[in-house]
Amino acid sequence: MYTKVNIIYAAFVAAFFAMTAHAEPLKEGADWRNCSTDDQCVMIDGACDKTAVNWQVKDAAEAYYRQQQTLVKCAIPFWRQGEKMPRCRLGGCETIVKQAANAAQK
Repeated sequence: MYTKVNIIYAAFVAAFFAMTAHAEPLKEGADWRNCSTDDQCVMIDGACDKTAVNWQVKDAAEAYYRQQQTLVKCAIPFWRQGEKMPRCRLGGCETIVKQAANAAQK
């Protein structure tokens, strides 16, 4: 049978592991922006504005940036540059402002 000491010890151990076992904070992946063509890049909500990432990591990137949105205080711009779109440039997804010359793209 369990004695009071064993029960208290078990409760202490369970409480200790509950306090120390927590989810690892999300981290931005080094390869989230890798691309070779424009159609591999998608727009998501970043920490303060839209950002472009590879479509294969969209879910992980959105989860990361949702977490970051609670940690940062974003400046509110006094102008808007216009609608943004993703583009693959030099092997990485980047965010650009949609213009008439590239409006036919995504």
